Amino acid sequence: RIAAFLDLFIKGQKENGFLGDVLSGGEKTYNHSMSVLILVKLYESGNYPELFTPLDAALCYIRDNQTERGSWGEDYRGSSQIGILNVAALGIAQNLGWSDMSGHLRRGLRCLEYSTNSRLREASTIAEKLAIVQELGKIIYCSYSS
Repeated sequence: RIAAFLDLFIKGQKENGFLGDVLSGGEKTYNHSMSVLILVKLYESGNYPELFTPLDAALCYIRDNQTERGSWGEDYRGSSQIGILNVAALGIAQNLGWSDMSGHLRRGLRCLEYSTNSRLREASTIAEKLAIVQELGKIIYCSYSS
């Protein structure tokens, strides 16, 4: 089942790394963010090394589309949900060896500090902030998949 699911993702990925057309329904930017979070979690398991290249392209798409202030624009769900998903994916990727090349993860965290709950502002380390973002990402994922 997972192999067929991954095949769908990889075949549906655009040349620029975009995965927003893979999931049906919803807003395409939101779908991309959700798709990348799913892929990075699967890659994190260590069972799917073949995901490196498509995941790298999808992460590059996230970085390339971040605004200077650290958000990813507005949509009908609000940019904070997209930001949470993207920062969660970038944080996991950093833990797996991808570098925060130009500060995209830090800019995303800083933007979320001011657009989401105060717990992010109160956290003192990047690790604490990422743990909160991961928790928020799980809530979004659960509400999306139900």
